[in-house]
This record gives sequence, C-alpha cells and structure tokens, in this order.
Amino acid sequence: MYVDYYELPFGAQLLLWTSRIALLSNCRVSPNKYEVINIAFERAGIQKGGILLKSFLSLIKHNKNFKFRRNCSRCLLKEELDLINCINMHKLCYFDNKFYIELWGLESNAILFTTNTKKLAAAFKNANLATKINYLKYDETHNTSIFSRELH
Repeated sequence: MYVDYYELPFGAQLLLWTSRIALLSNCRVSPNKYEVINIAFERAGIQKGGILLKSFLSLIKHNKNFKFRRNCSRCLLKEELDLINCINMHKLCYFDNKFYIELWGLESNAILFTTNTKKLAAAFKNANLATKINYLKYDETHNTSIFSRELH
C-alpha cells in the first residue's frame, strides 16, 4: 500500500514532520530541532507542542518495531500511519488504546502512554488539526483488513 505524504491532511503532515524532525535530526544547529518543532506547532495553534510531542515519542522511540523515514520521503511506512492513526483515535472521548499499547510493547508504561497521547491528541483537536486518514490497514495479528479503527 502506498500513502503519499502530500495527500495527508495538514494535521497528519504536521505530526509526521515534527516526529521525523524530533527522532531523526540533530540538535547541533541553530535553531535546534526543538525550537523548529515549537515554531511549527505555535504557527498551527498549539502552545508547547514540542513538549507534548517529546513526552509522547519518548515512550515509543526505542521500540524495535517503530521505524521512521527521513523527511524527504513521500511514501509512508506502516509505523508512520499507525502513529498518525493513534493520535487521531485518541481524539475520541471513549477509546480503548490496548491495540497501540500491545503494538509498541508499552504494557509497563500503559498509563503514562495513555496520558501523554491524550494530551497531544487534545492539543490537535483543540487546534482543529485534521489527522484522520482513510486507508485499509492490514492487521497481521488478526489477518483481516480493517478500515481505520474509528467507529462510523
């Protein structure tokens, strides 16, 4: 499946771009990556977005199943789609995030992950940033096709 970065809604592009910057860039330039991330979030209407993103990514960035492409790549990885979908699903009031906790092996940090993810998702929701992507997702554990994970 091919999902083009430029076909994503703005909120999903912002989340992916800032995540790629946070995970793959270095801090030795001026402005450093955290300043760039904060500028991007502030222009989109999210205050202290860099802190929210860092607290969210800090729990999953060391997972061996969590991969990201460089910023210049237009073709998204399954893991990148999962990240976007995770934030989108946490915008909902009633959502059981067991799927993402198991996906990224966060059973020992489930409460902290849920708290950090909901804070980031709430910031995206309050800024009216669209993160919903419609795609058929293949779930290897159940061997079925799933259309998003949102109730319609």
